[in-house]
Amino acid sequence: MIGSVIWASLLLAGSIAAPAAAPVSVPVLTDDNVAQWRDTIRPTAAETRWQEIPWRPALWEGVVEAQKKEQPILVWAMNGHPLACT
Repeated sequence: MIGSVIWASLLLAGSIAAPAAAPVSVPVLTDDNVAQWRDTIRPTAAETRWQEIPWRPALWEGVVEAQKKEQPILVWAMNGHPLACT
């Protein structure tokens, strides 16, 4: 009971002391600004450079090629779905 009273007091104090958020203007998509939005959203060439890397789907294939070229290997490993949809 005492713990819940303390939490309620802290929440009340936090809500009173917190400044009001400034109103946020919501951008609107129109015929006039669609090109600007497209250019803002579309990835740049620098952001898609990773797609130019000749990735190898199998680790051993990469190991053999790296040994021939005497180059290091980047192993990209993960656990779970790439979009966190598990």
